Amino acid sequence: MHLTGRSCHDNKSQRADPFIVLSRIIAGKTKCVKDPFST
Repeated sequence: MHLTGRSCHDNKSQRADPFIVLSRIIAGKTKCVKDPFST
């Protein structure tokens, strides 16, 4: 949860970074996908 706030702040600074954006999206997607898949 605390990662979202930090992500929003970093997102403004590292928004043009495709690598970071991709990593953030994958991390967020994996977290959501890992939940239902793990069950």
